[in-house]
Amino acid sequence: MKQVRTFKFLITSEHEKRMEDDPQRILHIPTGSVMEINDAYKPHRVPPEKRHYTFQFFNRYGGVQEFDLTILDSNDDNIMQILEECAEWYCHYCGWLDRDIGKVLFGPDPVVQLEN
Repeated sequence: MKQVRTFKFLITSEHEKRMEDDPQRILHIPTGSVMEINDAYKPHRVPPEKRHYTFQFFNRYGGVQEFDLTILDSNDDNIMQILEECAEWYCHYCGWLDRDIGKVLFGPDPVVQLEN
């Protein structure tokens, strides 16, 4: 059975001009909800009328990164559930990035050989 993607990054038509400090936008495909993710440590403005969710990612090197996820547009009643699921999806994405960066910096994960 093929796995259906629930979230997807949105790329604007001007993505070449996008600065690294610009927030990323994420689409929740089943509901059409659009979210924005920011590094919680960098100053950013969350409009008071927008629902948001702050969460942490614990990377494989012992660091903690805190993010703020804000709903920009949604017609769904389960906004907090969507935000929580998106935070979990984003943490999996960050974990994948950490593993990929680790392979470049330190080589592949060591393989343990068992003796007979």
